[in-house]
Amino acid sequence: MHRKPWWTPARQRVASVLAIVVALFFVGTVAYAAGTNSATQITCPDGADLLVHPGGAWTCGAAPTPSPTGSPTPTPTGSPSPSPTGSPSPSPTGSPSPSPTVTQSPSPSPSPTTTTPSPSPSPTPTGPATCPVATANVPAGADPWGGCFPGPGNTGVSAVTVLHTCATTITVSGTYNACQFAGNLTIRAANVKITNSLIQGQIGLLNDGASTPGLVISDTTIACGCPSTAGGTPPSIDGDNFTFLRVNEFGSGHGVATRNNVQIIDSWIHGEQANNAAHKDGIYVGDGTNTLIRHNSIECDDGGRPDSGCTAAIGLLSDFGVISHFVIDRNLLNDAGSYCLYGGGVSPKPYVANHVVVTSNVFGRAIYPKCGFYGPVDYFDAPTSTNGNIFSGNVWPDGKAVSYA
Repeated sequence: MHRKPWWTPARQRVASVLAIVVALFFVGTVAYAAGTNSATQITCPDGADLLVHPGGAWTCGAAPTPSPTGSPTPTPTGSPSPSPTGSPSPSPTGSPSPSPTVTQSPSPSPSPTTTTPSPSPSPTPTGPATCPVATANVPAGADPWGGCFPGPGNTGVSAVTVLHTCATTITVSGTYNACQFAGNLTIRAANVKITNSLIQGQIGLLNDGASTPGLVISDTTIACGCPSTAGGTPPSIDGDNFTFLRVNEFGSGHGVATRNNVQIIDSWIHGEQANNAAHKDGIYVGDGTNTLIRHNSIECDDGGRPDSGCTAAIGLLSDFGVISHFVIDRNLLNDAGSYCLYGGGVSPKPYVANHVVVTSNVFGRAIYPKCGFYGPVDYFDAPTSTNGNIFSGNVWPDGKAVSYA
């Protein structure tokens, strides 16, 4: 039996009509979306995104999806925003940190070095043109190194300082400024600093300084009022572990007596008293070690000539023990006694000094043409590899060399 085909012309016509109806429905939907400008009511085919443009126009497509994605990434150059945020963060942290360091480090460093603010002020205030005394190679006059020797005007308490009375026994560590110590001063504490003050008497140290390390006396006048007598020759200070800086010391038998671990720098030691048979020295050393005596004006002059009681400006006289490791450098020496320097060498003394370094001192002629009555130096042992002594660069005021022999 012959069957009729399922796909008949009639059915074809019906299908065509249905297709047209569906198409018209789709177009109407889209038109409605365009008229209402609502992107949420429009569906693009194949999952494409619908984009609505200004004025109500729209488009479908997959390309805009990557485009907005790529665009937002650069656009939120919020990436650069975070990036600069992240960058500026390290940048100011890293850059400014090194920048000030690098700039300030080299800048001030070379600046002071090149401009020499440090060295320059040093020579300028202390240069020959501004020394308190116009004559060279005298106390407060020009020295050979572009500065001034210590003396009146650059040592001791300032003339404009207003002093107040301080107790003459110090038992507490600390700084004592602008004090007037009216009488002998006793130090019973470690690390005492006395500055810009007046001491009218001797300075006594607990256990000769062994118990008072760190004592520094600076920019201070010591008017000892302790002259030598038939019974002895008192110094203004005697002991260990102290430092003098820009001190004006006078009026004692010995100026200063040192032992161990002492520094005397930029000070003026002078005006020993009184004129009698007692032996006096600007600086007296009977034993000790590790002492620096640098850039001072030191003279022993008790006013009695030619029968002065002075022995030396600096007397290393090994009376009580070995003297070792003493540096005597760039001082101005004058003496109304026998020699300007006794070197602690072979002599009638029971001990012999070693490692005595005597360099670049000026042996003055203010009192005697030979510095001392007999000459500049005595009892200085010739340098050897074993005794460690050095004698170098020492001169007369005219620059000619001084010999120890």
